[in-house]
Amino acid sequence: MGTNPIPLAITDVTTALNTGMIDTVYAPPLGAIALQWNLYVKYMTSLPLTHSTGAVLLSKNFAQKIPAAHLKILKDEFHHSMERLTIEVRKQTEESVLLLEKGGIKILLCLRTPI
Repeated sequence: MGTNPIPLAITDVTTALNTGMIDTVYAPPLGAIALQWNLYVKYMTSLPLTHSTGAVLLSKNFAQKIPAAHLKILKDEFHHSMERLTIEVRKQTEESVLLLEKGGIKILLCLRTPI
């Protein structure tokens, strides 16, 4: 894509965008809105990008102290909650993209290459 990555602390990105030090950010739509980075860009790619929860971790020591029946309930509840969270995040992403478009950001169509 012809980019030259510049590593920055998240707290420095807005200043870097504002001063022209950078002109591109890597963020999901909702994140760009939350951090107000959308105010400094004119385009976004159509590639799907979102935040997600990859895992909830318990130490072996802690997990072994939980009765098996309770551990099963915990696992089932986490699974159910992560499914609901995934649906909600996808919905928020769709809403965010519409909001960005309404704000004047143009979406550049990106063709994905099959893996």
